[in-house]
Amino acid sequence: MTNPVAEALAKAGQRVGTALTEDGAKAVSDLYEETGMRANRARAYQDAHGALEPDQRLVPLRPLVAGGGYEFENFVVRDAVTAMRIRGPIAQRIHDAPDGATVQITVDEAP
Repeated sequence: MTNPVAEALAKAGQRVGTALTEDGAKAVSDLYEETGMRANRARAYQDAHGALEPDQRLVPLRPLVAGGGYEFENFVVRDAVTAMRIRGPIAQRIHDAPDGATVQITVDEAP
């Protein structure tokens, strides 16, 4: 069985630790297939829109867990601190929520 994650990293000149088991690699690969994520998504965005600075992050306008798409139009560049302030509260609210649960998130203006 080949390891698609290891192969992709090897092509990019990166090494994978030997602790990644075949089952673990398959789980990661399956996750990519199920969610539509691709290891090169950020790279493709940067190729189209220019390189991000080290302190910048891509942030979805509509969170992926709330049905936001992986299209470039759903992403904006924010500084890393702002990105954490946006995503942190969302992650806290949905952390223990079961699949399909309704979650209400209130947006406050920044100070």
